[in-house]
Amino acid sequence: MPALGIPFLSTADTLSGFYGPLPVGYLKLAPAKDFSILIGKLPSVVGPEYTFTFQNMNVQRGLLWNQENAVNRGTQLNETLGKFATSLMSIT
Repeated sequence: MPALGIPFLSTADTLSGFYGPLPVGYLKLAPAKDFSILIGKLPSVVGPEYTFTFQNMNVQRGLLWNQENAVNRGTQLNETLGKFATSLMSIT
């Protein structure tokens, strides 16, 4: 990922080496008011820092940024019960 101090990469190298031309894309199904299912290339539910540099004001990045899985292919189930919310992710 591009970050402070990393050499420049061409667009072709970036697309083949990282997430492709569509980094995040998913289908969201909401069969009930408090329940939803997401399927596709999902953003991580772990980590305090945004994945992409245009989203992140911390240009130097934190210690955990290179350790977290930023984009996952899989399924995510979300449910809300009053003030309690939970997510379960299956990574493929």
